[in-house]
Amino acid sequence: MSKRTILALLALMMVTVVCAKKTITSVKGYVCDETGPLWGATVCEVDIDGRLVEWTTTDEKGNFSMKVKNPEDRLRISYIGMKTVEVPIYKKKNKIKMGQVTFDKKKYNIKMEPVLSNDQDFLKMLRRSRQCTLCEDTQAHEAHISGTVTDASGPLTMCIVLEIDSANRIVSNALTDSNGNFAMKVKNTDNRLRITYVGYRTVIMPIGTRTKFDVKLQDATQIKEVRVQAKREPDQDGLPIPKREINGSEIPSINMSEFEAIEIEVDEEGVLNEDNPRRSLPLSDEEQALVTPVNDLGFNMFRKVGAKKSILLSPLGMTYALGLINNGAGGDTRKQISTLLGCNDAAVPLVNNFCRKMLTEAPQLDKLTKMEINNNFFSKEGYTPKSAFTRVARDDYQAILSSVDFSSQKSVDEINQQVSRQSNGMIPQVLDKPSLDPTMGFAFVNVIYFKSVWTDKFRKSLTMDEVFKGEDGRETMVPMMTQARKLLYTENDLCQTLRLPYSNGAFQMIVLLPKEGKTVSEVAQSLSADSWEKMDEEMKRVYVDVKLPRFETSSDEDLTGTMKALGMPGAFSIKANFSNLFDMATYIGMIRQMGRIKVDETGTEATVATLLQGRIAGLDIVPPEPVRFHATHPFLYFIREWSTGTIFFIGQYMGT
Repeated sequence: MSKRTILALLALMMVTVVCAKKTITSVKGYVCDETGPLWGATVCEVDIDGRLVEWTTTDEKGNFSMKVKNPEDRLRISYIGMKTVEVPIYKKKNKIKMGQVTFDKKKYNIKMEPVLSNDQDFLKMLRRSRQCTLCEDTQAHEAHISGTVTDASGPLTMCIVLEIDSANRIVSNALTDSNGNFAMKVKNTDNRLRITYVGYRTVIMPIGTRTKFDVKLQDATQIKEVRVQAKREPDQDGLPIPKREINGSEIPSINMSEFEAIEIEVDEEGVLNEDNPRRSLPLSDEEQALVTPVNDLGFNMFRKVGAKKSILLSPLGMTYALGLINNGAGGDTRKQISTLLGCNDAAVPLVNNFCRKMLTEAPQLDKLTKMEINNNFFSKEGYTPKSAFTRVARDDYQAILSSVDFSSQKSVDEINQQVSRQSNGMIPQVLDKPSLDPTMGFAFVNVIYFKSVWTDKFRKSLTMDEVFKGEDGRETMVPMMTQARKLLYTENDLCQTLRLPYSNGAFQMIVLLPKEGKTVSEVAQSLSADSWEKMDEEMKRVYVDVKLPRFETSSDEDLTGTMKALGMPGAFSIKANFSNLFDMATYIGMIRQMGRIKVDETGTEATVATLLQGRIAGLDIVPPEPVRFHATHPFLYFIREWSTGTIFFIGQYMGT
């Protein structure tokens, strides 16, 4: 055989090898875990640089079938809550025959392991979730949607667009075309869209009533101080890939494990909502400094009450009551109230500004959250507040000022109806009956109302009755909501702490679950503004198997003794100085907070009314002296605004 013939044969073998490597081949397999087949698992073909080439999802029986473009690529199988698995597509045999590379085809039987080790409760939750059908929600409705996905350089081709349900399962999917466009039919408009592209930050947004989505992805390589410097250019397979350069030299593409980490860091709450973006509440540095004493006031109130039952209080509501009445105080009375509010006498206007901004700005933070703060000041007929006090009440507290007859049933009914409207009917009355006490001089009522949806709703089909064990050892059956996802979490020797965001993340529920052998009281005793801030800073996003009761509680707490003990006894004395309020001597007779909260799979509705009753001094009648994260046992909860950290509500759930 001549040298020319040998070279020709070798060239033919090389060409054949290249062609064989590029042959599109079908593969199939089965994905499961210990509880059975995994429906909705993502199966991706990724190349040597970790770039996505093809993908599919498993059916309800855990089976998948797809065409791969290069037998030497790898399959990457992922599922929420499970450890990602990567396997080679084909195993190359050690021989070359007739110029062809031959491969040993494998049957893919993939058994996945949960991220949360061998947590049996987590496995049970997954089993229950797979028993649910896609159309279990009778109110779910389908819709046709379309959109465009781009980045700073233009349209993104082969970007993955997924419809995901509340359990992060894939319901339907689409790929963008060469112009970055996609169109798909979604099965439930209550679900969310998840848009992903290798090397870019993942975007998650609700579907709702929208039919058109224009999404611009951000380059996640900035995390590595890398920036996109050129238009995307197709690789040898025609796949668009970003050209990334740093200091003039090309760097490797981000592999899939790095991309997974990037996705986690996209947003603190895992949510990026273009229609309803989260923003900060604009407080000055001096106003922001008041958040610490406001929160401390809540912690101290809670400790002093020391309730053994479910209660709901509002440190912000108490701040409004004390903040307004302090404008009518003077002398030592004003000093005591100011100290409790964390300021000095000269800073009373600062508290007024803080309250005004909370009242006007908090309702604007989230389109899907209803947050209302209402103030009402009722004075006895014939007694008119001083003009300076009236001006502050109207301008800074937007209070409704009324003159009433407290001995009249009609006036009592009007007051109760006003509060009922402001609390959406959750607090039907604050005054039980007409008062025949001639010392009854005024009443201030603050009502804070909150209603919002979870960022990630709990699936109603997963809610089951489970045992809730009280601190006294008694066990009751309660409806227990369940979900497993990445959430902000931390723990210490006393408790586990979990953050559950609402809607766009502007408001959050923080749940403190005492560890075994610890009590709600012990956790409450450890709380301070400093420990609260430290706990918040230590939170990390991890997979959490959550169990939280669906509950509804109400409470009515007389806080007169509590507020005396916290440092303002002079305000309750007939010698109190409220010389800037009325022309006659007055004092505080009683402070109460009435609260009610409903927590279910959809979200939370909560309200607290703060009632401060004032009396006229010097009249005949002397007022009497008042007196893992499984929440299967009592716990504390707080509802706060995210940017300032102001606690709006603080409560505990004891099982009833």
